[in-house]
Formats: sequence, structure tokens, C-alpha cells
Amino acid sequence: MYPRVTDILSPLTTYDQVPEYVMHRAAQRGTTVHALCASIAKHAWVPDNMVDREHLPYVNSFRLWAEAQVQSFEIVEKRYTDEVAGFSGQLDFVIKGRDNELYLVDIKTSARPQKTYPLQMAAYEHLLGLNKVQVKGAMLVYLSKVGEFPEIQYVENIEECRQVFFAALICYNYIHKRKSDDSTIT
Repeated sequence: MYPRVTDILSPLTTYDQVPEYVMHRAAQRGTTVHALCASIAKHAWVPDNMVDREHLPYVNSFRLWAEAQVQSFEIVEKRYTDEVAGFSGQLDFVIKGRDNELYLVDIKTSARPQKTYPLQMAAYEHLLGLNKVQVKGAMLVYLSKVGEFPEIQYVENIEECRQVFFAALICYNYIHKRKSDDSTIT
């Protein structure tokens, strides 16, 4: 089994000052909101009265964004693998925008951006390319916790981000190989 993009990048994130219970709750919220948004993208009926009060503003923010910028959802929550480089990643969406172009999209429920998010997007864009899916660009959509239109961050230099991701992959492989090698030394 190959490591996931998020596992490879996790040592580079800056959540050290956040209490564990807060991180756990944020992870649960993110998982639930992603599932709800994926259901909406797949045209499932998701009535407001069936969505928990904590999650509804994020869902409404997603709906506002989708109505304004999405012509269609082409790919929804799909895992891809690069067997040569040895990693996998599950992207949120590939959309056809109102301009008829394809875009890679990752939704976020976190309060603040991480420097690793564009690296994550570059890894996903690489995986799409291996599967002959070409996108015009990549964007991070920060859903609003009060239900407003989300903040959108376009990934500017995807090639530089891809290079940094592959450097992180080399480090990840080195550390994990070293750990397994060290366990055989007595």
C-alpha cells in the first residue's frame, strides 16, 4: 500500500499549538462536510433539515460556490495512484467551470490555510495527468463557517509546488525506509 499525499505532507503542517481535542473535532467536521458536499456534487438530495446545525453553514457555502462557478462535477472523490513514484491521493473534485474548462478543486473547512495545501494540489494534478486528465488550474475553496461565499485560492505555480512535493516524498521515503532498516539492526 502506498502512502497518501496527506501522510507525506503531514510532517510539514503547523498544527502543533492546537489541542488534540480541537484537531479531532475539526477532522470529524471536515469528514462530514466533505461527505455532504460530495453527495450534493453527485446530485443526491441533501435537505437542510437533515444536516447538523454545525455543518449546515459549510454546506450552504459550498452550494453558493457551486451555483456560481460550477457547470458540472466531472470527478467526485476519486483515489489515484502513481505506482512508479509510490504514492496515492484522493482528490475532492474535478469540475467543469462556467468557462467550459476543467479545474482541480479541494474544499477546506479549516480556519486558516496551510503552506502544504498547494503542494497537495500539485500532487493531485500530477496524478490526474498520469490518468490523462488535463486541468486548466487548481483551486482551494475555503468554505465559510457562517454560510457565506467561500474564499478561493488559486494555486499559482503548480510546477514549483510539484517539485517541493516530490522533495517531501523523497524525505518521507528516506525516513520510513530508515526506520524499517534500523529495526533489523541489533
